Amino acid sequence: MDNNDAVAGPAEPDEQLGSPVAGADAAGAVGLALAAATGPAVTAGLSDFLVEQQQLARTQREVADRQARLLEHRIERAGLEKEHIAAQNLHLRMRHIHDRLRLVLDAGLAVLGIALLVGIGWTVYGAVTDRSIVVNAFTVAPRLESTGQSGGIVVAQFLDELIRLRESAIEQFRKAEGLALSDADRLTVAHYLSTATR
Repeated sequence: MDNNDAVAGPAEPDEQLGSPVAGADAAGAVGLALAAATGPAVTAGLSDFLVEQQQLARTQREVADRQARLLEHRIERAGLEKEHIAAQNLHLRMRHIHDRLRLVLDAGLAVLGIALLVGIGWTVYGAVTDRSIVVNAFTVAPRLESTGQSGGIVVAQFLDELIRLRESAIEQFRKAEGLALSDADRLTVAHYLSTATR
């Protein structure tokens, strides 16, 4: 039995080189055992490998330390993050209420604007189709006032004359309409007689 057989005996699963449990010391022990059994070229390669493994272990330790510090920092800030999330939720709820109130306000203003436009339209239509005349009281010359003709009396006389003119115009229209109807009746009778005699 040579030295390789003695060193390369059955290994436990925890002691294998690729396993996470095996550290740099186990690799170093295996390397030293192999170095004693082999030549100087193998020893140089193994020493380089061991140096790389030690650097890798140092780097992994630094990364693990940084991750531990980061985790502690995150645990410390967890309360602040919860408060921030609660504040954001409150802000979103208030924004939602604000949006709803703004929608109600916009709808109310739209209804008010439509009502205002309808009122203006109704007023304009009433002014266009209105047949009444408004005459305000006015002052008259001092000569007319000395004879007892005040502004109110002159306005009353003016309105009385307008009413008389309107009534006479309506009466004239009714008479003309009556004549037109009687002329139409005469034409209808004349047409009937002319067709009956043929």
